[in-house]
Amino acid sequence: MKYLLIDDNPIDLLVNEKVILNISSSSEIVKKQSGPEALEYLLENKQSLPDIILLDIKMPLMNGFEFLEALEARQPELLSKMKIYMVSSSIDPLDHQRSKENPNVKGFLEKPLQREVLIEEI
Repeated sequence: MKYLLIDDNPIDLLVNEKVILNISSSSEIVKKQSGPEALEYLLENKQSLPDIILLDIKMPLMNGFEFLEALEARQPELLSKMKIYMVSSSIDPLDHQRSKENPNVKGFLEKPLQREVLIEEI
């Protein structure tokens, strides 16, 4: 399984990578530290898309929801080929609501990512 982790915090990227590899050591993991960087990666790698994206909500330059809007505006067909989960420590009820209402988001996972929760969701 191939994962794309999008988070501006390198520690969160490392923790999420460790959790995924603990579940399946054969997983392929690509890490990007910004929405624009991840968007560019996806547009350049349409033939090798990730199965799952773990997307942070609160990031500078482009937050998680803006990333989804940009991807939908440029390549909407890509969204149906991947499962996207918002990952955040946000306690803002609006973030949870926006995640639930977005048809491209499969779920909301709280930071720090927990092995059992990830297994259950995915």
